[in-house]
Amino acid sequence: MENFTLRMGAALGIFAAMALWEFVAPRRALSVGRLRRWPGNLGILVLDALLVRFLIPVAAAGTAMIAAQRGGGS
Repeated sequence: MENFTLRMGAALGIFAAMALWEFVAPRRALSVGRLRRWPGNLGILVLDALLVRFLIPVAAAGTAMIAAQRGGGS
């Protein structure tokens, strides 16, 4: 759980820095408001973190099982 907390904290910190940068020095006029974009961006961040947390171990275990069935690693 430590890695998840660290990863989420880092991602939220970067998001906050980029949001502040966008607010202070926008490069162009907004075509879609922040309140419409940011929930989607944060949702992608959370979904990505959860998928990485669960899919990487499953993929590693699956690869190990396939290797074991084919006689690898012995």
